Amino acid sequence: TMIKATYGLNVAATNDKYITAADEATQSLELLVAGSSLLEFFPFLAKFPTWLPGTGLLSRLKEARHATAKFRDLPWDDGKQQIVNQS
Repeated sequence: TMIKATYGLNVAATNDKYITAADEATQSLELLVAGSSLLEFFPFLAKFPTWLPGTGLLSRLKEARHATAKFRDLPWDDGKQQIVNQS
């Protein structure tokens, strides 16, 4: 309902790309909980390369950033494209 009201886009009943993007983005919410990661206490750990053992959190953060950006940008871009196609 929110995607239809906000962007004017129709949402499929099953296997919708907007709902899938929202689910992927909300799965990463545990990373945002205060005190849930060592990066809050040791910010220099963010500079470590992700190939080092024990830096799985950095990979999860990268995936979470990608998922939230997709959740933010996908309906916006599709809404803009729909407006262009109507013109």
